[in-house]
Amino acid sequence: MSSLKDQILGQKARTTTINVPGWPVPVRLQEMTVARKLAFYQIMSDNLKAVNDYKADPEKHPKAELLDEALLGVIFSIVDENDELVFSPDDMDHFQNVAYDAIREIYMTILDRNSWANEAEEIEAEKKD
Repeated sequence: MSSLKDQILGQKARTTTINVPGWPVPVRLQEMTVARKLAFYQIMSDNLKAVNDYKADPEKHPKAELLDEALLGVIFSIVDENDELVFSPDDMDHFQNVAYDAIREIYMTILDRNSWANEAEEIEAEKKD
């Protein structure tokens, strides 16, 4: 029998598959791991600093615009069958012509999966399986 520590640290992030209206294939989403969540926050923080630096002194700093939190969250959550991220933050520009309703639907699922709001319901559902 493995130790409690091994059992806790051996847990994988949960995944769910959703159908996004207008998309030809189902999308597999994975709740963020600690490492992914920290990377997400670091990118958002760095971006905010760059935007504020530009506003403070546009002559000295390159132009920066606020990143879309929902889109970045989607990028950090779509995984393949091996639980590897499909996209990276470098892909954000490629999403410019994607319907925002699709991004919002995925992001709302991500928010739900990354919160404790439905934890009790999920535990009960797992007991029934």
